[in-house]
Order: sequence, then C-alpha cells, then structure tokens
Amino acid sequence: MNRLATALVGLATLAGVAQAESARPRLVVGIVVDQLRTDYIESLQSRFGEHGFRYLMKDGVYFRDVDFKVSPLDAASATAMLYTGSYPSLTGVPSALVFEQTASGTVSRPALAGTGTVSNDSFTPENLRLSTVSDEVAIDGVGLGSVYSIATEPQQAVIMAGHAGKNAVWINNTTGNWATSSYYGSLPVPASNRNFRASLSSRLDTMQWRPLMPLDGVAGISDIKLKHPFRHQFPRADRDVYRKFNASALANAEVTDLAIEFIRQLKMGGGPTLDMLSLGYTA
Repeated sequence: MNRLATALVGLATLAGVAQAESARPRLVVGIVVDQLRTDYIESLQSRFGEHGFRYLMKDGVYFRDVDFKVSPLDAASATAMLYTGSYPSLTGVPSALVFEQTASGTVSRPALAGTGTVSNDSFTPENLRLSTVSDEVAIDGVGLGSVYSIATEPQQAVIMAGHAGKNAVWINNTTGNWATSSYYGSLPVPASNRNFRASLSSRLDTMQWRPLMPLDGVAGISDIKLKHPFRHQFPRADRDVYRKFNASALANAEVTDLAIEFIRQLKMGGGPTLDMLSLGYTA
C-alpha cells in the first residue's frame, strides 16, 4: 500500500482467536499502522515474536501489495478509506486538512473539525459521510457493545470510533494528556486514570527513544550507526515536545499500554455483545 502501508487484519484475524470458543467473536481489534510499508515487515521478520506480526502474517489474510490508485494519502484519508471501504471523494475526508473560502480568503482546517476553534472539543465525526466498520459493530450490538478507539492523532481516533462508538481518545499535543471530544462525552475511566496516575508529563524527562534490540544483523545498517545508535530524548523545555513525542515509537507504546487498560478495566470482550477496540499507530 502507499502511505498507509499496513492495516493489520485484526477484523478477521484477531477475532478468530475467540471463534475457537464460539461461533461469534467477542472482541474485534482493528490495528492501523500509518506508513508501515510491507517491505519493512518482511525485512524484520526474523526479529518478530510468535504472537504479533508473525501470527498475523501466518494465520491471517496477508496481502503483500495493495494499490487503491489514490494519491496522495495521509493518515486521516487512508484510515477513512479502510474503515468505510470507500474512496476519499465519498468519505468526506479527502485529506487531513481541507480548505474553505471565507470573506477574508482561503483558510485550512482539519477535515473533522467542528465549529469554533481547533481544539480537543472541536473534533467530531459529523463530516464523515459514510458508516464505518465500528459503526456497524455498534449497530450489531444495538448500542450496548463497547466500541472504542485509541490513537496518537485525533482525526484518526475519531474515524476509527465512527459516529456510534462510545469514545475516541488521543494524546493532546499541548498537555500530553489523553483527551477526547465532547461529541463522545467524558473521558473514559481508563484514560482518566492514566492521566492521573501515570501522566506523560510526569515521565517525559526520564524517557528516551532508542532501539529496543541490538542493531547488528539488521540489513543496511552502517558501521557508524552500529557504533553510535540512534538516541533521542524529550526535554520538557521544548515547547513542541508532545507533538514530537507523538511522532515517536514511544507514543505507540503509550497506545498499547492504554489499550490493555481498556480491555482489563472495561472488561471488553466479556459481555454478550460484540466489542471493538481500534488502535492507531505510526511508523
């Protein structure tokens, strides 16, 4: 695929785990990884564990190269395509930013911004024209199922939660806290608890972005990078530090940690209806 290189087929694959026990899955996990190219996955296969990418590639539906003939794409427009099954001209999200003609000239705004200023409260799925997979899951459960999304970027989170999802949460670029929109109501308890007990702002100065494993044996790594591996810190004094953090691998870990808390605290997959948790990552 182009920009949005990998949509892990969680809708079919991860749900299959539950199907061993019953005819219907209890929890569907949708995973979208922005800019994760297929060749990255294949070149790093030897470093994967048995219960992650390797499991999805072996037991799921795996397409090496899918081209929708749409360019350019960004995280918002590509996620809308994946979750609605339609093209940007129909989804209402042709790109992350759209342009409007006003009396004072042409201005840009996020595609899913509501009225007023662009803040946490302004993001809404109202401009998303089509039903999403998560909407259909919510309809299937007559509104009783738990349908949530977690991402680092607000528009991606909103698209994945859809119109009928219970909530969409993301990392606020200004405060570093988990945030949501008034469209969905109050912040879910797991996100609120994490803001209070393990806020990003309280941990930021101690965090360092670096390789998780030794780089020797990775094809294409130069000798100088082996001797001086990548390392990046997030100084609190940087006024743009949370936006930069959201573009790092550590933000993906925050999404995963919160997702685990959602499943545990909200007992997702433990009720009579089909639940869905959508996760947005970045490469």
